[in-house]
This record gives sequence, structure tokens and C-alpha cells, in this order.
Amino acid sequence: MTLLVLMIAYLSLLFISLLVALEYDFNIITHTISDLGNSLSTPIPFLFDWACVIAGIITIPYNFFIRKSVIYKPAGSSLKAKILHSSSFIGISCGIIGGFGYICVGVFSLERAGPNGTFHGVCAAFVFFGFVFSILCFCLHAVLRHAYITKGFGICGVIIPSVLFMLNFIFNIPLLEWLLLFSILIHICPLNYWAVIK
Repeated sequence: MTLLVLMIAYLSLLFISLLVALEYDFNIITHTISDLGNSLSTPIPFLFDWACVIAGIITIPYNFFIRKSVIYKPAGSSLKAKILHSSSFIGISCGIIGGFGYICVGVFSLERAGPNGTFHGVCAAFVFFGFVFSILCFCLHAVLRHAYITKGFGICGVIIPSVLFMLNFIFNIPLLEWLLLFSILIHICPLNYWAVIK
């Protein structure tokens, strides 16, 4: 229950910081997500910093809950079982990387980004890489379940964040970055919720 409350707190801080920034000519077409932590774009950059730190902290334990409750575990020691076991381990590892990266994004915001923004840029890369591949690995298990809703969710989780991640890497424009964030939230929040209630 504590983790769910913290997840709600994170989402609230994120959207409040976005709503406030929108009142100061902030635009997701021209401003990156990280601009929410810049006092040149918003009067309350600390809200976004807090949101990042909270999200990073709660994401790390969530990965272990997901492994216990969401992972598909076929019987036997077939190649399929071994691949799925490996993918669950990779999913946890990537999720932890994404969590630590998110904490560091809050610490090294654009106003504390290091030389030429290096610290912030590296941390942000870890966040997107970690979360996208964590979702991909966990949703692969969802695809193999028999329930149609779970299977459909899994297929979307395997395809959508991965495609947006590649497009964002190629074109590197703010709107794609925002779409990538929303795709991560749409998939990681239900995974986290299912992990806790089971």
C-alpha cells in the first residue's frame, strides 16, 4: 500500500509540475521533459526533481514484486523456459538501472547538470534505456499468458515503447520524448499495480 501511495504521489507531482509550467508558456512540442526541472521554464522546478527521486525509489522494489506476481513461468527446463527466466532477470536489472537513473535525474537536474549537461544527459539515457527494456522483458511474459487483456497489454508493451525509444534516439525531438514518457507510464503503472495487489 505504501508503494501505491508513493506512485500516486509521483504522478501527482509530475502532472502538477507540468500544469504549472504550461501556465508559463511551456510546450511539450518545444520543451523537453527535463525542462520541468529548469527555473527558466517553471517557477517550481523542485517539484519535478522530487517526482524523479520518488519515482526512482519506488521503482526499484516494484521490480521484485513484478517478478513474483506477473512473470509467466512455464513448467520444465525447455529453451522457452530458459529464455523467459533470462528475460525476467534482464527485466529486473534494467528496471533497477532505470530507477537509479531516475533518482539521479532529480539530483542532477538541468540546473545541476554538470559540464555541458553530461551528468544529466547520462542519467536520462539510463532512465529511458532501463525502463523501456524492463517493460519489454516483463511484457514478453504477458504476451505468453492466455488472458486476452493481458496478452494485448503485453503486445503493446513490447512494441510501442521500443518503437518510440528508437524514434527518439534517431530524431531526438521533444515531442517524441514526451510520447516515450507517456508510453512508459501507461505500461509501467499497470505492471506495478498488478504486482502489488496480487
